Amino acid sequence: MTMKGFLAGTAWWLQAHKPSIGAAHQQEINEDGLICRNDDSADQTGDKSVQPETRGNNVVVRAVRPADRQESLQKLQEGLDKLVEKLQGINEHLSRQATQHEDLMARIEQLPEKLESFPAAVENQKRITEQLLE
Repeated sequence: MTMKGFLAGTAWWLQAHKPSIGAAHQQEINEDGLICRNDDSADQTGDKSVQPETRGNNVVVRAVRPADRQESLQKLQEGLDKLVEKLQGINEHLSRQATQHEDLMARIEQLPEKLESFPAAVENQKRITEQLLE
């Protein structure tokens, strides 16, 4: 039998038998939102004041905070520090690119002026070459 077949059979059996959990079997929830045992160990803790919020046969349980909250905050801070460092590096590179772009644009603006003198220089070289050949 495959796992899928097993789960399908189990689901069919549960639907067919519809097991109901009576009020005697409902779990108690302590102040941390954890399910307590119904035996005498709950009496030893002395915490019977916390009653679970029930809706029909459903029990609403509060989520438990992770015990290592400080460690989580530290990891988050380290991640943010790395992100800030990378963003600073990106900002520096963008600043350098902007400076290089400005330099290149200034040179491109000077290019037409320099190209205007180019035909005169070629004509001058041609005359000098002709004079050397004579």
